[in-house]
Amino acid sequence: MVTSYLTDMEEVEALPKDVARSLKDAAKHLVDATSVRDEYLKRSDRMTDEEFENMERLASETEEGLSKIKEAEQYRKLIRGDLKRLDNERHAFTYRKKELEKDRANYKGMTTICFATMIFILISLLVLQAAMGLDVKIGLIFTVCVGALMMILFFVRFTDAGSELEKLERDQNRLINVQNTVKIRYVNNTQLIDYLYLKYKVESSEQLEDLWRRYQSEKKEREKYADSTKELAFYQDELIKILNQTRVKDPSVWLHQVSAILDQREMVEVRHGLIRRRQALRIQMDYNQGVAKQAQEEVKNLATEYPEYAQEIMDMVTSREEKEESIL
Repeated sequence: MVTSYLTDMEEVEALPKDVARSLKDAAKHLVDATSVRDEYLKRSDRMTDEEFENMERLASETEEGLSKIKEAEQYRKLIRGDLKRLDNERHAFTYRKKELEKDRANYKGMTTICFATMIFILISLLVLQAAMGLDVKIGLIFTVCVGALMMILFFVRFTDAGSELEKLERDQNRLINVQNTVKIRYVNNTQLIDYLYLKYKVESSEQLEDLWRRYQSEKKEREKYADSTKELAFYQDELIKILNQTRVKDPSVWLHQVSAILDQREMVEVRHGLIRRRQALRIQMDYNQGVAKQAQEEVKNLATEYPEYAQEIMDMVTSREEKEESIL
């Protein structure tokens, strides 16, 4: 068989120029197609079949879906910003409401203290007038005027705080209504985003954008892979057809050593390898023949030494040979 391969190599090297040109052309196409296939199979960023089939199923909707997801994500950012701003306003209203309630309590307390102080001073002045006969009219007038002004001031402040508190409560109620509306929008937006994420099996628009980019590249690579597979099958048949028209005995072997057809150095390497194999086989065959002859001599000597067992020995040898032949 090895000798037959070497003979085939000589036949290939001795082909007419036009046949050799056709053979090399088919071999070149085989190498190119194999290179494209190998390059695709070695890629580490290939999409899984599940990812590719899902993207292919939604290919006509992906660009529109990507736009919707980006828009929804941007809108969600705006809504979150509104919710944060409204929440800050709500906290500010709550803080101001506590301040106003505290101010009203303080004004009420100061009014009571002012009134009590004015009564105390008036009584003290009247006692002084009754006990000592002093003229306290100016003191009475001054005390009443100052006390009345102070209580009027506290009352105005108390009333203003109450008015502001009422306005604040109205604004707070309006804020709560706006906040509830924004929360409804946020829920609707979240549901839309969750639906789109589920539909495209992603977690963000960035992931979908990456998948879409990879899908477009993967689609082209798979088309090239499919074309190269068809081309590979076609030129394999072509190479076999060309070699079948020559005296090459086993054309199919050359499908596995196409590079030797294109590169003389490869041809030399293959020839040297076959020659080494043939030499090793000859050495092994010579050794086996020597062992066989030695065994035959030993059997003859044994039969000569024990003639009474000669027939039995020969029968055992014959039986052994028949078993070996049946195995082969």
